[in-house]
Amino acid sequence: MADQNAKHSFGMAFGGGGIAISYPLARVLARVLDSCLMRYPHLYGSDARIYACLAELGVELSYEPGFHQIDLNGDISGLLTAHPLSPLISLHHFDRVAPLFPGMNHTMALKHFFKAVEVDPLGILQQTVCYDRLRSRTVSVSWVMQFKEYPRDQCLRPAIFFLKNMLVEKDRIQSNYSRHLSGKCLLRPNSARNLRIVTVNSQRLIRTIGKAPRRRCCNVLRSSSDIFMNIEIRKSAKVPSSHICRGSNNPNFPQNELGSFDQILTLYTVQLAPLFFFLYCYLRGYMR
Repeated sequence: MADQNAKHSFGMAFGGGGIAISYPLARVLARVLDSCLMRYPHLYGSDARIYACLAELGVELSYEPGFHQIDLNGDISGLLTAHPLSPLISLHHFDRVAPLFPGMNHTMALKHFFKAVEVDPLGILQQTVCYDRLRSRTVSVSWVMQFKEYPRDQCLRPAIFFLKNMLVEKDRIQSNYSRHLSGKCLLRPNSARNLRIVTVNSQRLIRTIGKAPRRRCCNVLRSSSDIFMNIEIRKSAKVPSSHICRGSNNPNFPQNELGSFDQILTLYTVQLAPLFFFLYCYLRGYMR
């Protein structure tokens, strides 16, 4: 990969990860493709030849992070759980990496993974972060792949939960994650020692063409037992950034966002009313 990147000045999309060509560009390319291929018989592979033909047309590569060549080995769960906001498009060379889920071979893991892909294809691997203020915990949800809980203890390792099953009702999705026990670190006391099952409630993700994607918010809901944790994933509020993703199990934080500019203006006006009244009285007395 490094040699090809250097050879082609990092401007060519190559390998089985895939490329996408827009319909208008495909129409133009179809007219010149035969003659173009005759000029580049020495190039190996269709990706190199397509790159050369597009270069003649003056079209440069646009990077799309949803394509994954994956020239890696071993465990790539960290790479996938930190997936960008872009939709997942392709995963190549999957036979060279470890299965996505523990206790499964590659075939079983992919079948398990694609059960979720069929339910919510645009929400796959989309990450959101919650803060459990009552227990001083940070949790990261990479939908369908993993759930991680970061306790403040000496271990400095997150507790990892993998997708177990899902329940779907119309656009509502309930995904259940079970804890993956490994290593001696979990024997140390921490705030998540008893946590075994995590339930995540969400809605099917819908993208709007022409609008930039936004990361969803999540709340840690109250639970009657330390064995269970309930998470709610929801859309971010359409308000200024200081109000986005508010809401938690902390009673000091409001559970509902302010829904409009008028509500925000009303809140600020009510809070500043005593100050305005004081200034009015002061200026009136000063002018006398």
